[in-house]
Amino acid sequence: MNKNLMALMLALTSMSLSCVAAEVKVCVYDPEIVMSQSKELAGLASEIDKKYQKQFDSLKKEEETLRDEASKLQAKASVMNELARENEQESLVRRKRDLDTRAERVLEDYKRERQKVSMRFLQKLEQGIGEFAQAQSYDLVLPKGPGVYALARADQTSALVTHMNKKFDETKKTLTAAPITVAKK
Repeated sequence: MNKNLMALMLALTSMSLSCVAAEVKVCVYDPEIVMSQSKELAGLASEIDKKYQKQFDSLKKEEETLRDEASKLQAKASVMNELARENEQESLVRRKRDLDTRAERVLEDYKRERQKVSMRFLQKLEQGIGEFAQAQSYDLVLPKGPGVYALARADQTSALVTHMNKKFDETKKTLTAAPITVAKK
């Protein structure tokens, strides 16, 4: 069994024993929903998508060009001498291999950048959960998942999404409202 899950179960068990003396306020949230409804994460993902869209479009256009050239080669192959046909085929194969390699690299870079953004968001989410818990007087906030059962009334996913989006909107307003000054030398 996962050590973290076991530690959590022990902590919850000890809390349930101590709940006789004091009430513990607990809630759960769905991390997938929080991430999918986050304005901040959606905005960052959109920026990355825009950044890579030109590269994806260029690769697609190059692939279409290669396909057209292959079709033209196939159409005129019967009237070409064997050496010329083989040279053109080899050239097309080399260019296709190069295109595939570049496409893989761009896709890997794109995924890596999306992953970095997701990780940064998760760090902000952790901070936001702490703020949310303090504001709502929660003693314990757990992500939904295997081994975690909670009544529907304990699910605070919607409230956490609202909190995170409100925090993002406030930060965005602060950044856009602050005048930018350039120091003169």
